[in-house]
Amino acid sequence: MDGLIRGCELRMSMSEGSSNPGLRASDADRDVAVEQLRVAAMEGRIEADELEDRLERAYNARYCSELTDLTADVTVPAPVPPPGSAVESTSGPPTPPAFSHRMQDVNPFALAAIFSSLIWGVGSPLAIVFGHVALHQIDRSEGVQGGRNIALTGLAIGYAGTLVLFLFLRRLYFD
Repeated sequence: MDGLIRGCELRMSMSEGSSNPGLRASDADRDVAVEQLRVAAMEGRIEADELEDRLERAYNARYCSELTDLTADVTVPAPVPPPGSAVESTSGPPTPPAFSHRMQDVNPFALAAIFSSLIWGVGSPLAIVFGHVALHQIDRSEGVQGGRNIALTGLAIGYAGTLVLFLFLRRLYFD
């Protein structure tokens, strides 16, 4: 909860050498400071009248340094890990987020539909069959399988190829 206040402290320490006397506090910084003060009051660290005074000063604070001063005596510092602990020695790349999106598996019949549609002749009717089977399986997989657009492309090329094949055979045998 004290991440934004600590962020204020970090940003202020980084800008100490500049002509800027302090970083201006954001609404989020003020909200974090107010929450820390309320928690401190619930824990019995400050009295109700002092809480009211500090809340007013927190909402009117312009700089992060003012918020830090208001919460410095009631904020419990973060625990320091013992030397040689696993927490101290973790200096590697950041851990990827745990909520990664699982990629969909492409339906094999969708791939068969697109590839067989490119084979002139017998491939086009096969593409139609494979494409319809693929669409049926994709719809029933509840989002596990992908490849709907591949199957539709195979179907379109398959129908077009079958039509061209039909017209070719009609002209060849009936004209």
